[in-house]
Parts: sequence; C-alpha cells; structure tokens
Amino acid sequence: MERENASDIPEMECIEVGSFEEQISRVQRMRDMGKMHHQLAKDFEVLAAIAQRDTEPIENTQPLIRAVIKEFFSLIESDLNLVNGFNPYPNYDERDKTVKKIKKTFRQHATSFKKEELVASFKSKHFGRLLEMKNKRDEFMHPKGISSIAVTIDDLKEVIHLYEIYRKYILQMMTNVGFMIQEPLSSLFR
Repeated sequence: MERENASDIPEMECIEVGSFEEQISRVQRMRDMGKMHHQLAKDFEVLAAIAQRDTEPIENTQPLIRAVIKEFFSLIESDLNLVNGFNPYPNYDERDKTVKKIKKTFRQHATSFKKEELVASFKSKHFGRLLEMKNKRDEFMHPKGISSIAVTIDDLKEVIHLYEIYRKYILQMMTNVGFMIQEPLSSLFR
C-alpha cells in the first residue's frame, strides 16, 4: 500500500458532545466497531480464500459462495449497527431494513464528519451493485425454489470485488473522525 503524504491526509473532523463521559463512551463504541469490523473482515477473507481454492465441482462450492456472501452482509450490517451506536441517524431503529440503514447511516456520518463527497461517489458508482448482491443474498436466505439458492463463480468474484470496494470505503469513512468537548479553562480551577 502506498504511503500518503501529510498533505493528502484530511484534517480531523470532530463533532461536539456534551460531556467528557459521553466522549469516552462514544470513542469506546468507535473502538469496538473497529475491532468487530476487522474480525469480520478477516472471517470474510478466510471464507473467500477457501471458496476460491475449491471451485470444482460447483455443487460443492455453492455452499461456500453463499457463506461468503452472507459473511459480507454480516460485516456491513455489523458496521451499520455499530456506527449508529456512536453517531445514530435521527429516529434510528435497529429493526430498520438494511437498505434504509445503509442510506441513512452513511448520510448521517457524512454530514457529521464532512464526508459527503465520499458517500456520493460510493453511491453513484457502487450502490446499485451492492443492492443486486443483497437481493441475491435475500433470495437464498428466504428461498422460494431451487433457483433461489443458485450461485456461481461469477457471484463469488463479484462479492470479493464488492468487499474490496466496501472495505476501502468504510476505512475512509472512519479515518480522521472524532468527538470533542469544550470546557472553559475556568472549569479547571473550581
């Protein structure tokens, strides 16, 4: 990976919180999100490597491909829930549909941390493909017939490609974000 110049790194964006305790709580939740994200990303990569290695016969590979796709959406859904744990969108409800959560979570995060261009770029270039893969996942999670569970090597390639795009995107979304409190110096002398 190429090393960035100091001028390429965006300035830290922070949102103000009401107290030191709230700041600590939100930072803790961000840290937990990072740990969970990295563990699920590792799980995805392990499953994807196994699926890529064992592609014949396709009948034996299909369960692995479905598992890879499921793991990809476990990663995304975990990220959405954890981001909403420290910066929830208005009226956030854990039971909201995944697509609604994707749109509202990243819109809220982008607005809070000045990442609107990043979200707009992702949405225009990749969101449709992500939705197609989610629809495929939904089909085999709630099968209506044998064709509902059919997956191919092309699906495996596509989900790996989407994972790489999403991973870069989420890492950019979480770079240089934080929380701050403003306390007058006089509060130190009370």
